[in-house]
Amino acid sequence: MAAQILGMMKSKKAFPILVKILRSQENNYIFLRAVIIAISKYDCCKCMEYLMEAINHSSEIVARFATEVIKKIEKGDKFADWDSYTG
Repeated sequence: MAAQILGMMKSKKAFPILVKILRSQENNYIFLRAVIIAISKYDCCKCMEYLMEAINHSSEIVARFATEVIKKIEKGDKFADWDSYTG
């Protein structure tokens, strides 16, 4: 999935677009899962802020996944390079 690839590449051009998608009315869980993982791969102080916003997403499953990702980051865990659930 493109979002995963862009996150792995830490594309500076893609980052604001990923944030915009996360903040949008998009409700496709698989797509948003990939976007959340992509954002989590960037090394920036704003990343956690954007992920925290996702905790309040209108989709409960997206909000729960964002919570899981934040907990993983706080523990120092990282996702595998490729999330097989999203593509």
